[in-house]
Amino acid sequence: MIGAGPAGLAAGYFLARAGHPVTLFEREANAGGVVKNIIPQFRIPAELIQHDIDFVADHGVKFEYGCSPDLTIEQLKNQGFHYVLIATGTDKNSGVKLAGDNQNVWKSLPFLREYNKGTALKLGKHVVVVRGG
Repeated sequence: MIGAGPAGLAAGYFLARAGHPVTLFEREANAGGVVKNIIPQFRIPAELIQHDIDFVADHGVKFEYGCSPDLTIEQLKNQGFHYVLIATGTDKNSGVKLAGDNQNVWKSLPFLREYNKGTALKLGKHVVVVRGG
């Protein structure tokens, strides 16, 4: 399975529970996708997300992290996998077009990712949030 975010974790769990061997291939260094890497911890604590990841792993699901974003179905088939489920998630920005130089414009997902890492973000005195979800 390509992707270890919420959809990949859920599918991996149910497939493993049904008796299938499952390996989740994830480009990030951890599982959890947007929920772990983007959504701030004050919305959903990291330990709850990790509990779900551990629960899936405890059911025999294997994880491979740091996979190439160019991983193909053909490569996985060549490794002996007969079925591939693609669960690559929702971490794409929608691309609002703004006039001007956009020098101090953050897109929401990179901003939240840096916030979650604890990066000190330099913001101006006046901040506008467009489509914050």
